[in-house]
Amino acid sequence: MAAGTKPRPTGADAGSGVMHRFGGGLVERDSLLAAPLRCQPRQGRLSLPITSMRGVGPKLEAAAARIGLRTLGDLIDNVPHGYGDVAEVTEIAELRIGERATILVEVRSARTRPTRRRSLRIVEAVVADGSGPLSVTWFNQAWLAERLRPGAKLLLSGRLDRHGFRPDAQEFIDDRNAGDAGDGGGRDPIRDSPGPPAGLHTTGIVPVHPCGEGLRVPRLREWTWHALAHVTDVVEPLPAALR
Repeated sequence: MAAGTKPRPTGADAGSGVMHRFGGGLVERDSLLAAPLRCQPRQGRLSLPITSMRGVGPKLEAAAARIGLRTLGDLIDNVPHGYGDVAEVTEIAELRIGERATILVEVRSARTRPTRRRSLRIVEAVVADGSGPLSVTWFNQAWLAERLRPGAKLLLSGRLDRHGFRPDAQEFIDDRNAGDAGDGGGRDPIRDSPGPPAGLHTTGIVPVHPCGEGLRVPRLREWTWHALAHVTDVVEPLPAALR
């Protein structure tokens, strides 16, 4: 060993003398580890229960728990088992029979049509965009009739056949952020967060998450979108000695 060279610490003293740049100068590592905390780290938001999100009540909580989804973090770990490549928005006049497409339309009229089968409900609507009108039909989605009011705007994704448009996904875009709280100290960052962007279910690359009884894929997609917005709030899992 050269004269004047300080031996490298080993064993219990291995951390002594190791210098780190901090605040414009060099500080010993042990001094940094011994520094008192000014405040305790806050709980990561991903550990919050899914009921912290708006609209998640006991029934949805129970349905999610059956497939292991209890916290916002669980939603992120529930990775998609596939993806759908959904077309960009197309005008009604450009639709082709059999081709998948997404259209942005306004409702002109809607009705529920009775059938001979009690278990079958048909909802029919006339919608339009700047290029013309179109007939749209849903099967066994009677709840849509109340929302398909004249003037309502929505994105529809599906296929055109000889009888009209058959959507397999829809998004109402007028009331997407209805009820969002304004700025203020009482605003809850989870429950009052803005709604997902238009097109989450109907345009671009759409993730398909595994779900169970009582849950729909679009609902899980929206929940996951909300959870991803809080990934940066995770508390650092590594102890200070390893960072």
